[in-house]
Amino acid sequence: MIKTFIFDLGNVIVSFNHGKIVEKLQCVCERTGDEIFAGAISSNFVKDYNLGKITSEEFFNFVSGGLELKTDFRDFSQIWNCTFAPEPIIS
Repeated sequence: MIKTFIFDLGNVIVSFNHGKIVEKLQCVCERTGDEIFAGAISSNFVKDYNLGKITSEEFFNFVSGGLELKTDFRDFSQIWNCTFAPEPIIS
């Protein structure tokens, strides 16, 4: 028997704010907020990443190369995940 659990995390279970990512990425590159949003958050790579088509490392390499980030994968992961609020929307 196959069991499936499907859920939508962002703004359903926990709130998120892409602005936090943009703000923190501005500290590790020399790009404007609009450039960061276009190069990281609204890129096709985000869709592929969210669908599991590319790995976290591949996503980091794409964003890092495009925005010329001055950070490593570990710090980028913390920045990328800062978008989620610590408290759930639903309880």
